[in-house]
Amino acid sequence: MPKVPRPKNEYSRLKDLLRLEILDSEPEAKFDRVTRVAAEHFRVPIALVSLVDQNRQWFKSKHGLEANETSREISFCTHTILNQGSMIIEDALADSRFADSPLVVGDPHIRFYAGAPLISRNGYPLGTLCLIDTKPGSLDAAQVKLLEDLAGIVSDLLELRLSERDLNRELSNTQQQNKLLKQSELQLNTIFESVLDSILILNKDGIVHAHNEAAEKLFGFVSAELLGQHARDLMPDTFDKESAEYFENFRVEDRRQIFLGSDRGLEGLRSDGSRFPMELSLSAMQFEGDFFYNVIIRDISKQKAAELDLLQAKLEAEALSKAKSDFLSRASHELRTPLNSIIGFSDILIQNLTDKISEDEMNYLQLIQNGGRHLASLINEIIEISKIESGKQTFSLESVDIDQLINECWTLMEPQAKSSNLSFHHHIGAGEARYVHADQQRLKQVLLNLLSNAIKFNRKDGSIDIDLSVRADGTTLLNIVDTGNGIPADKHETIFNVFERLAEDEYKVEGTGIGLALCKSLVTAMGGSIGVESMPDGGSKFWITLQSATQSEFQPKEKEFQSEKTLLQSIEQGRKILYIEDNPDNMALVGALFDKYKKIELLSANCAAMAYVLAIQRQPDLILLDIHLPDADGFSVLQKLRAMEKTAHIPVLVVSADADRSQQKRFLAAGVEGYITKPIDQELLLTQITRIFSSVDSAATEK
Repeated sequence: MPKVPRPKNEYSRLKDLLRLEILDSEPEAKFDRVTRVAAEHFRVPIALVSLVDQNRQWFKSKHGLEANETSREISFCTHTILNQGSMIIEDALADSRFADSPLVVGDPHIRFYAGAPLISRNGYPLGTLCLIDTKPGSLDAAQVKLLEDLAGIVSDLLELRLSERDLNRELSNTQQQNKLLKQSELQLNTIFESVLDSILILNKDGIVHAHNEAAEKLFGFVSAELLGQHARDLMPDTFDKESAEYFENFRVEDRRQIFLGSDRGLEGLRSDGSRFPMELSLSAMQFEGDFFYNVIIRDISKQKAAELDLLQAKLEAEALSKAKSDFLSRASHELRTPLNSIIGFSDILIQNLTDKISEDEMNYLQLIQNGGRHLASLINEIIEISKIESGKQTFSLESVDIDQLINECWTLMEPQAKSSNLSFHHHIGAGEARYVHADQQRLKQVLLNLLSNAIKFNRKDGSIDIDLSVRADGTTLLNIVDTGNGIPADKHETIFNVFERLAEDEYKVEGTGIGLALCKSLVTAMGGSIGVESMPDGGSKFWITLQSATQSEFQPKEKEFQSEKTLLQSIEQGRKILYIEDNPDNMALVGALFDKYKKIELLSANCAAMAYVLAIQRQPDLILLDIHLPDADGFSVLQKLRAMEKTAHIPVLVVSADADRSQQKRFLAAGVEGYITKPIDQELLLTQITRIFSSVDSAATEK
């Protein structure tokens, strides 16, 4: 058989068929009467009420046929629903559409077919009332009309059946609702009176029609006094003289509920004239033709008092936080400036005095430099401790050789330990891995802090022991054990709190109370844990656990440039660099750094006004900009340089003691080439300058 096309409105037709809720339902006498009468009147053995589903034709009523359904693809009715009219097949064997149909060549051996469509109230053909015979036949016009009328009756029966089902459901729901209503009426009064919030039922004019006991207590009235009160007398700020119009607008706009929260500043008025803060919800309802308004009122006096206390505490905390941030920012700037000189000049001395001074003297210079760098790092961490606690600090996890890191830390701390004649022992278990997942700089800070404490709180001629071991759970355990006076048990947890210190008169050691709190924050942020085991006069053991790693898990970052070599190559044509800096020491340091680069001309300006003149007249290839100048802030200087035609093209590299990350983002967003914090990392400075000159040269070549 050729494939039968589907109606263009097939989706809507099927949706309308499902609406009737009739598919696969039980036989019903009213439909069976129609098929029986049709078969007898038209003298055919088979009459069907057929509904065409997505992949089948299903028989709601069948006369003379056992099957309940057949495939849609071989059905005659599928052709009938393609149009609104009847379809008559006088001899199926003579019709190319059906000659080889299984229903023709096989059971029930259809030869004659007459079908009239069942049209729904929405105009969709849902199926047919059809006649079937095993021998050829025909219908005259009157018979076709009668078949179509019978189909119309079946269509009406389908719609009537659905209406009856809807009516029965509605009746059942109504009966159930009435039952529930009686139950709810019994519960309503109990709920109405037991609810903690005050409830007022107002009529359309805003007069109290009913209330619960909580409302009497809230407003200070007995029941007889509260009934008949106007809402404006109970809540004058909410329901003023225009309350009637307010209620009417509420009803006309068909607003079922509004909520007026604590932010509206609403107040209720008690019978004694006192006021109380409140929040309320208002809903409209209709009962027996009259409109009423349900007002639920909540006294929020305690909430307001708590909010006020919370606001005061918040303001005090914000003020304290700002004061702390301002102090740390100023302290950071003031400390970075001399550190810049200490680190910078020691670095230059190390470079220039190699092979000219003794090995001990060179070691002293390196210790000065290393100590300065550590102090600079410590300043950074102190400033960002609040960020660590809030989870905003970023960490660069890598595979850290903790054995090597311990040796580096001890080298820094050894001079301090010698003054107390402390011995140091470092042990790694046989075959133990010595790498951990950590941020190397942060872990170094933790170790230095713990070693410093082990030295300060130790006894003369005592010892410090560090041992490493890998545990079964895949973590590395590090123990730092000293022979000091120990820590009372009640202090084991509190010493990790900010500004918590052991009694100075007991231990005779000064400190800030920040170190251990910072250690805990850092270790926790790296996915580890930290704790202490100690007792008075028994020494202390501070332990750290971190996830173990392998050497190959993280590869060290390669440097972007071979700075000095590349810089020398890039300045063969000569370069001019303008350094805008008001601190003479910083200016001298950068001058000393560039002394060996004879083709670099370093221009200096100690204020913004001088910088503008030099930038315009001398046209430097690069500007190094400090952002704290005596006559202007660095951002306004940058904006003016960008605004002037003769200086807009000059690249700017910020060199500042301000390490605030928001400040860095602000300048980078404004288009500076980079942001270097003091103390200046000379290798980083050369790398940045090399990158900038290389970029400028590449751009010039392309042009």
